[in-house]
Amino acid sequence: MRYDFKPYVRKIKKNIGATEKLFKLIDTTGDEPVIKGTDINAYRIAALHDGMTVEEILRDYPALSEQQVLAAKAYSESQPKSWRPYPKNTAKKIMWEACADADQFLATHE
Repeated sequence: MRYDFKPYVRKIKKNIGATEKLFKLIDTTGDEPVIKGTDINAYRIAALHDGMTVEEILRDYPALSEQQVLAAKAYSESQPKSWRPYPKNTAKKIMWEACADADQFLATHE
């Protein structure tokens, strides 16, 4: 029997290259990893990614790009940190949802 592993090796190398590109967007020189060019903690953005869509995160953090959000998520998955977790929603998202709920409540009770 012969096995051709070349397609799998190519796919793995491609994934490693993509991950390395994402990791270049994280600055690990300080006490906590931050997204390069910002002072935004990578673990905070990764935690938000568990409870919010990328679009919602970008609405609340307009200075970030989609790649930076994905980089924070990839970094936190490869370098997990045990502590009290960050919240999975931003205060802005909670306020948006509260306003939408209030509008729906008022519309149905007029």
